[in-house]
Amino acid sequence: MSFDTAVRVGAVLLFACLVSLGYVCQAWAFREVEPTGTRGFERVLTVVTHPAFILGLVLSFGSTLARLAMFDRLGITQTVLAQELSVAMMLGLSLTVFRDALTPAQVAGGIFIVSGAFLVAR
Repeated sequence: MSFDTAVRVGAVLLFACLVSLGYVCQAWAFREVEPTGTRGFERVLTVVTHPAFILGLVLSFGSTLARLAMFDRLGITQTVLAQELSVAMMLGLSLTVFRDALTPAQVAGGIFIVSGAFLVAR
């Protein structure tokens, strides 16, 4: 594998990790805050001040910087296609962290997304 290909694959993986981990942190904060007794603005304020939510925001900002680097390195079209890997990673993390169930169709879709992302990164 050439250095340029390794950088491309690394940028795609970094972006996908940042996006998916940011999502998991924000979802974790949302699940930690019980809906009992807090409605509307109070609940929103409780969620957005949760440490996991704040970490998710930081990771999301990091993914924005990674996306900008990908625009420069891969080009806009390849970046848009390559970032689909984060969707498959989010599905995997949701299954692992939150014990969410995936249907066979979702598993097949995730496989297609990962395959496409690696083909685009080449």
